[in-house]
Amino acid sequence: THLFYNLGSPVGDEICFLEAYDLIEKRGLFHELSLGKISPLFSIISTCLNYFINDILITYRTISFLATLATLYLVFRFAKNKLEVKGYYLMGILILSFSFLGFRIYWQGLNDSIFHLCIVLAFYILYKIQFQNKATKYYILVGIIFGLMIGTRFLSFVVIPCFIFFFSNSIRNILITGTATLLVGLVFHIPSLSSGNGFADQDKEPKNGMTWAQKNYVSQKLIYEKKLNEGRRVTWGELENYIKENGNEDLPTKFTETLTKSPKTTLNSLYNNVIFSIKKTYLTFLGLGLFLLFYIYYFTFKNKNQITTNLKYCRNFTSSFWLHTVLISLVSFTQIEPRWYTAFIYLAIVITHYLFQSLKIGSEEKKLLFFKINLILISVFQLQFILTDNNYLSAILRQLL
Repeated sequence: THLFYNLGSPVGDEICFLEAYDLIEKRGLFHELSLGKISPLFSIISTCLNYFINDILITYRTISFLATLATLYLVFRFAKNKLEVKGYYLMGILILSFSFLGFRIYWQGLNDSIFHLCIVLAFYILYKIQFQNKATKYYILVGIIFGLMIGTRFLSFVVIPCFIFFFSNSIRNILITGTATLLVGLVFHIPSLSSGNGFADQDKEPKNGMTWAQKNYVSQKLIYEKKLNEGRRVTWGELENYIKENGNEDLPTKFTETLTKSPKTTLNSLYNNVIFSIKKTYLTFLGLGLFLLFYIYYFTFKNKNQITTNLKYCRNFTSSFWLHTVLISLVSFTQIEPRWYTAFIYLAIVITHYLFQSLKIGSEEKKLLFFKINLILISVFQLQFILTDNNYLSAILRQLL
C-alpha cells in the first residue's frame, strides 16, 4: 500500500539503487562494476532494460514484478505438475503464496526478486534431476544458476551451502556444479576483483564510514540491555549518536569481527534469531504446517522402507530450510527480515501441503478440518502483521477498528 501511494518516489532501499544508477550514468557501468559497490547482474539487466523504458525506478519495479510472477509460476507448476498436489491442498498453496505478496518488498525495485527466482529455479531443477539417468547437464545448469545468484547478491555465499543435502552422495556432482558456479559467478565480479575491490555487492552503507557490522553489534548490545526491542535495529542516525557518545574503538567493522568479538553474544543472538524466525515468520505463513517440517524426520526414520523419491526430496529440502534458517540467523545478528526467507517460504508452503496430502496422519475429514483451522490461524497471524506494520492499509484499519 505504501508503495502504490508513492509510484513516482523511491521507497526504502530503492534509494540506494537509484543513487547507484546516477553514478552509472555519470561514470559508466563498467567503472561502477570495477568499484564493487553495485549488484552486477541486477545493474546490467536494469541498465539494458532502461534503454527502452527510460525511467529507472519503473524499470527496477518492472524487473521485480516479472521475477515475482515467474517465481509464482514455478511454485505453482512444481506443486501441481511435479508433486501432484490436488484439491484444497493446492488451493491452500495458492492462498498462502499470494498472501505472502502483502510484503511491499515484492513490488519494490530491488535485486531480491531475481535472487529468489534463482533459488526456486535451482530447487525445481534438482527435483527433475532425480528422474534423469544422465544428469550432468542439469548439474551444470544448477551451477549456472548458482553463478547468477553470486552475480546478484553476496548473500548467495550463505544460501548456496544450504543445497549440500542434494549433493551429499556424489563428489563428482559437487565438482561439476561447483566448476560451473565459479565460471559464471566470477564473470560478474571480474571488474571489481581485477581492481582489487573484492566481490561486488550493492552498497547500502552511509558515506560517513559507518558499517552494517557496527549497526548490528550496537543493536544487539542495546537489545540485551533492554534498550531496544527484540528483532529490531538502530537507525543510522542512532548509530551515529552512539558513536559520538561512546566512540567506535570497541566496535567491529567487519562481519567476521562481529562473530569473534564475543562468542557468547553471537550464540545468544543465533538462538534468539532462530526462535524469532519461527515465531514471527514461519508460523505467520505456514501455521501449524510448520510442524510437518519436524515430523518428516520422524516419519522417514520410522518408515525407512516407505521413503519415495518425493519424500526423499522433501526431507532434503527441509534440511536445507533449517540450515538456511540457522545461517541467516547467524549472519543477520539482529533484525530478521522475512524477505530473506522468501524462496524457502514459498517452497515450504508447497512441501507442507504435499506432506499433509500424502502422509497417513488421519482421515480426509480430519485433514480438511485441520486445513480450515490452519487457514483461520494464519489469517489471524497475518491480520496482526497488517495491523502492526507501518503502511497505509494498517493505518486505515487501525482507524476503523
